[in-house]
Amino acid sequence: MVSKAFKLAGVAKNTSDAGILIGDAAPGLITTYNAIDSLPLIGNTQGDMAFVDSSNRLYFYRTEGWYSIELSDSALS
Repeated sequence: MVSKAFKLAGVAKNTSDAGILIGDAAPGLITTYNAIDSLPLIGNTQGDMAFVDSSNRLYFYRTEGWYSIELSDSALS
């Protein structure tokens, strides 16, 4: 089953036929990481987004760090 966060990530960025997010990292686009510890601590731009496979969560970057985006059941209905 595909999570709501992964569906939202797919809406915001191109995906491969297998459902894997693809493309170059750029401000405002979504980059995938295997684990939350893989999220970069430097070189980020406010508004960067990341999908973390291990937590199945979507994150966005602000000047203070990475924040998880909470999705409600009605977000993708």
